[in-house]
Amino acid sequence: MRQIYAGLTRLTEPLYRPIRRVLPDFGPLDFSPAVVLIGIQILDYVFARLQASLSYGVAF
Repeated sequence: MRQIYAGLTRLTEPLYRPIRRVLPDFGPLDFSPAVVLIGIQILDYVFARLQASLSYGVAF
Protein backbone atom coordinates (compact mmCIF):
# COMPACT_ATOMS: atom_id res chain seq x y z
CA MET A 1 0.00 0.00 0.00
CA ARG A 2 2.85 2.36 0.79
CA GLN A 3 4.37 1.81 -2.67
CA ILE A 4 1.09 2.63 -4.38
CA TYR A 5 0.77 5.85 -2.35
CA ALA A 6 4.37 6.82 -3.16
CA GLY A 7 3.82 6.13 -6.86
CA LEU A 8 0.63 8.17 -7.00
CA THR A 9 2.32 11.01 -5.15
CA ARG A 10 5.18 11.04 -7.67
CA LEU A 11 2.70 11.14 -10.55
CA THR A 12 0.40 13.84 -9.22
CA GLU A 13 2.81 16.13 -7.38
CA PRO A 14 4.03 17.94 -10.55
CA LEU A 15 0.42 18.97 -11.23
CA TYR A 16 -0.52 19.85 -7.66
CA ARG A 17 2.61 21.71 -6.54
CA PRO A 18 2.10 24.91 -8.62
CA ILE A 19 -1.56 25.05 -7.63
CA ARG A 20 -0.73 24.63 -3.95
CA ARG A 21 1.63 27.61 -4.19
CA VAL A 22 -1.17 29.84 -5.49
CA LEU A 23 -4.07 28.64 -3.32
CA PRO A 24 -4.35 29.95 0.23
CA ASP A 25 -3.77 27.50 3.08
CA PHE A 26 -7.01 25.80 4.13
CA GLY A 27 -5.41 23.76 6.89
CA PRO A 28 -5.96 20.03 6.44
CA LEU A 29 -8.08 20.51 3.28
CA ASP A 30 -6.35 20.26 -0.08
CA PHE A 31 -8.31 21.75 -2.96
CA SER A 32 -5.59 21.29 -5.61
CA PRO A 33 -7.09 17.99 -6.96
CA ALA A 34 -10.42 19.76 -7.45
CA VAL A 35 -8.71 22.64 -9.27
CA VAL A 36 -6.90 20.17 -11.55
CA LEU A 37 -10.14 18.32 -12.34
CA ILE A 38 -11.97 21.57 -13.11
CA GLY A 39 -9.07 22.65 -15.33
CA ILE A 40 -9.21 19.35 -17.23
CA GLN A 41 -12.96 19.76 -17.74
CA ILE A 42 -12.46 23.29 -19.06
CA LEU A 43 -9.77 22.12 -21.47
CA ASP A 44 -11.98 19.25 -22.62
CA TYR A 45 -14.81 21.67 -23.32
CA VAL A 46 -12.57 24.11 -25.19
CA PHE A 47 -10.98 21.39 -27.34
CA ALA A 48 -14.36 19.80 -28.10
CA ARG A 49 -15.72 23.17 -29.24
CA LEU A 50 -12.59 23.79 -31.31
CA GLN A 51 -12.83 20.37 -32.91
CA ALA A 52 -16.52 20.88 -33.69
CA SER A 53 -15.91 24.27 -35.25
CA LEU A 54 -13.05 22.96 -37.36
CA SER A 55 -14.98 19.90 -38.53
CA TYR A 56 -17.83 22.03 -39.87
CA GLY A 57 -15.50 24.15 -41.96
CA VAL A 58 -13.65 21.29 -43.65
CA ALA A 59 -15.14 19.75 -46.76
CA PHE A 60 -13.88 16.37 -47.96
